[in-house]
Amino acid sequence: MKSKYEKEKLKAKNKYFSIGKVFNPAFAKDIYFNAQGFNHLVYGKGNMMRSKEQQLARFRLLDKAVGLISSNEVFKLSKTADREKLKKGIKKISIEKQWCCDGEKNGSGFRVILRQRDNGNIHFLSVIPLGKTQTAYYPFASLLAAIPNLLFKRPEPALETVEISEVETENEPE
Repeated sequence: MKSKYEKEKLKAKNKYFSIGKVFNPAFAKDIYFNAQGFNHLVYGKGNMMRSKEQQLARFRLLDKAVGLISSNEVFKLSKTADREKLKKGIKKISIEKQWCCDGEKNGSGFRVILRQRDNGNIHFLSVIPLGKTQTAYYPFASLLAAIPNLLFKRPEPALETVEISEVETENEPE
């Protein structure tokens, strides 16, 4: 018997791959929904599986993401990176661009991220809950952000000591 999570994941996977592509008026191009995007909803950095709660939150935002992509909203270029890869002993430099756009529906914010590698198709990469929703799924985010300041407190800048000498002044007539 499948758990609630497994049922939701299967439903989201079927919905995701049935989308195929969505036309975006701002790019005047189709945005593709490929396996990389779905994989990113399930796995995070380093191919570590996201928690079930994080996955479900992203699955539930898929309809909103499609709506935002098909709208006239402008996606801002948020990242450009050059990546070196070794493929069959040949060094290849790949250029990756990412765009993001924030949306809000029914009081909950979300961010859609699109990606393009080299001159390939632009594809959906992820949808992320923002605001109140985000802290529910990342409860320690604010604490983690404060740790570097607590652990690695920057030293106070050294005050430059300047000797003040008496300045000779012209004697005014009395």
